[in-house]
Order: sequence, then structure tokens, then C-alpha cells
Amino acid sequence: MAAPRLLVIDDDAIICKIIAKIGEDAGFAVDTCLRSRDFQSKIREYTPNVMIIDMVIPHMDGIELLQWLDGEKCHAPVILISGYGDGYLDAGRTIGLARGVNIAATLKKPLDASDLKATLANLLAIEFMEAQAYHHAEGKLLPSYNKLPGEMLTGSSEMDADHLRLFQLIGDYHTAVANGCNLETVHEVLRELDAYTKIHFHREEAYMRDHGYPQAANHAQVHRLLCGKVEKLADAPRENWNSALEKEFMVFLWEWLYSHIMSMDKKYARWVAKRAAGASPP
Repeated sequence: MAAPRLLVIDDDAIICKIIAKIGEDAGFAVDTCLRSRDFQSKIREYTPNVMIIDMVIPHMDGIELLQWLDGEKCHAPVILISGYGDGYLDAGRTIGLARGVNIAATLKKPLDASDLKATLANLLAIEFMEAQAYHHAEGKLLPSYNKLPGEMLTGSSEMDADHLRLFQLIGDYHTAVANGCNLETVHEVLRELDAYTKIHFHREEAYMRDHGYPQAANHAQVHRLLCGKVEKLADAPRENWNSALEKEFMVFLWEWLYSHIMSMDKKYARWVAKRAAGASPP
């Protein structure tokens, strides 16, 4: 089986070498680019499994490059990096400007090697979930969880219970679609998923604030944008729905929830755990 591909763009050759070594250690085949046009050329050659994008690069800034990726329908997960402050790593703003882009994580420079390695390792696990999601197109059932896989646990029993319930609701949606249930039944499941997603996000945001997590506001912005997409689809006119859209949304749900937990949620979980242990969180 071929190694997953990591595509990196940063105008600093030393940083590219550092990221390449970390990526290779995490199991990726890595390509690095110093210029946006080289990055664009690579995207036209193949679709990477993960991308790392510096938000400040010559000729085309990170936002412009993400908007270009959106136009190219390239939805591979993106890790944004920057040494120019939080404003450049505002994932909520970025998603608003390039809505089709999958922002998986944001990391500040100088990069913490262990943090980047953990993020890449988590994103590798998403490959499994993507394969499971595409089983829907073959008429196969996706996994149903009675408990979360160990790698997805955050350390908060309340948050983990919420995540499990969300996966179960997505499974209910898949079952309704796979069994050919009428549209009203399908949308009833979607409305329940929409409602519970909002409840969970409210709880999770309170949890992050209570623990003083410094990226809580940014995380909440991503929640609002993701929630808006679920809400929009749940309320979409029935006549606009077809089997292709149902399958596309099924894949989106699984990839979104899994990648969100494995990157952003696991990141705050590591921060809370380090703080509880008396260590200085990053």
C-alpha cells in the first residue's frame, strides 16, 4: 500500500526540511514547495492526503491559495502554519473565505515537533474513516459504535459521551439512507443530529473556557461554521435532495466529525491534560 502523501508549502527551505523529516517519520511521502506556483503544479499532478500551508508566502498569500484550492475542489485536510500571530491562524475567518477547504489544524511557528507529529499521526487515522465512509457508495453499512475507539478519547467523559452520540446519530442517518427510507424520515434524523450538534458544541465551548484554553474562541468559530452547514442541509427543500447529495453529505459528516475530533478536539485535550499535570501547555 502506497504511503499517504503530504504536500508542504513554505518559503523557508529549512522549515520545509524540518517538516519533511517529521512527515516522513509519521509515515508520509513528502513533497515540499517554496513557491505557490510549484504548489499549484503539484496539486494538478495529484491530490495529497494532507497539506501544510504557510499563511505568508511570496506572490500568493495563504488565503488566496486556500481560495484557489477551493476552486480546484481540493478538499484534503489542511494544517495552517504561521509565525505572524493568531490573526493569520484564524480558522473561522479562513473557512468563511474558503468554505470548501478542510482546515484540520492550526500551528504557530516556531513549530513544536511533537505537536506536528501528533497532528499528522491523527490525520493518518482519518484515512481509515474516509474508506469507511465511501463504503456507503457500495451499499455497505458504516461502523456502528457502542463505544469510541481509544484513539478518539479526549479524557473528558462528558465530551466523549457527546462524541459517541454524534457518531450514533450519523449512523442513524446512514441507515435511513441505505434502507431507502422516505425523505421525511431522513430529514427527521438530520434535524436531531443538527440539534444535538448545537448542544454538544455549547458544552464543549464551555469546557474549553472553564479550563482557560487559549484557542477556545477560534475553536468556537469553526463550530459555528460547521454547524451552519449541517443546519443548512437539514433544512434544505426536499425537492433538492437526491441520492448523490445524500452520499456526499454522508461522507462529509463522517470525515468532518472524525477529523475534527482527531485534530482540534484532541489538541485541546492534550492542552488540558498538560495543565492538569502541572506542565506548561504550549
